[in-house]
Amino acid sequence: MTLAAALLLAATALHLGFQAVVTLVVYPALRVERDAPAERWRAVHDAHSRRIAPLVVAVYGVLALAGVSVLFDGIDVWQGVALGLSGFVVATTAFAGAPLHGALGCTDDPARRAALLRRLAVADAVRLGGAAAAFGAAVVGAVR
Repeated sequence: MTLAAALLLAATALHLGFQAVVTLVVYPALRVERDAPAERWRAVHDAHSRRIAPLVVAVYGVLALAGVSVLFDGIDVWQGVALGLSGFVVATTAFAGAPLHGALGCTDDPARRAALLRRLAVADAVRLGGAAAAFGAAVVGAVR
């Protein structure tokens, strides 16, 4: 296994672990708070956003660095699939997750929050599936 392949494998494993924690721990905690009074909801959501943003940047940064290393090393088909799937997850975050969070931070209506959280759960399931598939492809690429 090349160093670049090992880096991609580690980055996709990190990403999968991060996404699994978000799916299984973080978002269920947000759903518990969905009926909170507006002041409490905003504090909970703002705290979540402040805590998660640096982690998202770090994890996606590691993925980007691993992707660049694989491109310079000579990418194989499975590594290309892993990179494509990782890019899909990042795009899902940018075009679904982030806008939903923006809307969640601006609403005082618990019913609207519940609807937005349901949509966020769907986007999150897509991200978890994409992260898992990317890791699987990186494993195949690493052991080729």
